[in-house]
Amino acid sequence: MKLAGTAEQIEATQCDLSGSHFCDVKLAGSVFENADISHALLENVNLAGTTVRNANLTGVSLADCAIEGMTIEGVPVSEMMAAWRSARISNPS
Repeated sequence: MKLAGTAEQIEATQCDLSGSHFCDVKLAGSVFENADISHALLENVNLAGTTVRNANLTGVSLADCAIEGMTIEGVPVSEMMAAWRSARISNPS
């Protein structure tokens, strides 16, 4: 199925949309519950203000991302990265 140039709200329940391609779409305000998006590629996406809760992030890789204001369990990631960099400089392997 193809949707193009449309503004729709879709409610998908108990569906297998594996292999789908979303390009230049707005999903702002969407809710993903019990969704398997493992092995997905999220590229040039805006996740600002998004909350990820009770997620399996095993093996997740973030690269070339803006992380200003990002927290993990309430701790600013920028502080974690600064501490990690400082520890690496103090204790090079």
